[in-house]
Amino acid sequence: PLVKISCMEELSITEVCRRTGLSSRTLRFWEARGLLGARRSAAGLRCYGAAEMARLHQVATLKRAGFTLADFGQWMKGGKFKGLASVRVLPRVLADKKARDVFIKKDIKAAQDVLEKPELSSGLKNATVAQLARALAERVGALPFQELTRLRDNPDDDTVRYVTDAHDELQRLVNFLGKSD
Repeated sequence: PLVKISCMEELSITEVCRRTGLSSRTLRFWEARGLLGARRSAAGLRCYGAAEMARLHQVATLKRAGFTLADFGQWMKGGKFKGLASVRVLPRVLADKKARDVFIKKDIKAAQDVLEKPELSSGLKNATVAQLARALAERVGALPFQELTRLRDNPDDDTVRYVTDAHDELQRLVNFLGKSD
């Protein structure tokens, strides 16, 4: 599981081992291979912050999924995934065969799209823009306040990303039609 720490908190190697169940030998090995970094305190002790813990979670998740440390190193250098959002979605991607294959060939974002872009039903595929726009307006207008608050408080939520993408496309259409304010 992802170990949560505050932005200002740094953990000693002992505390990281206690929270994650990994050995200090494993952490040092991963550091020696360049897969994990740790800031050093004035006394020379390893200190792990949020970024290091996110990286540690990535490495551990990939190891549990059967990938090698060499695979992980190549993916990091190749930019296949970055940031904490990638860490959170990685277990879901690796559990789905199609998404996993896309991840290996492309990157985490492409794999996430495989998981989250549903196959459109024939009804949606054949719907007109007018029908889709009306359905979207009705659905959004009926969202409960609790859901709106949840989305506002979770800007990294996939729904927020999809709504933003839809907004951008709709804004382009409105501009093209000359109907912008």
